[in-house]
Amino acid sequence: AMPITVMDAMAMARPVVVSDVGDMPNWIKQDLNGWVANYVTVDSINHTLRLAWERKENWEAMGKESFAIFHRDFPEQPVEYF
Repeated sequence: AMPITVMDAMAMARPVVVSDVGDMPNWIKQDLNGWVANYVTVDSINHTLRLAWERKENWEAMGKESFAIFHRDFPEQPVEYF
């Protein structure tokens, strides 16, 4: 399970901050194309957002990696695939 907004962000070449829930850690790799909060708590999300902000100079490159992962791994014919 994963929100469609994660796929949308990746397709638009954006780094993504997600929680360690469902399939999100399969698509978002820590410090490669985004950040994964270990827990769905205020402290964990705050910590993860702080990490993302500290790496803001890398957002463009990380977004490009999101785009590459999306195009490599998302099925070409999603309606048929799913």
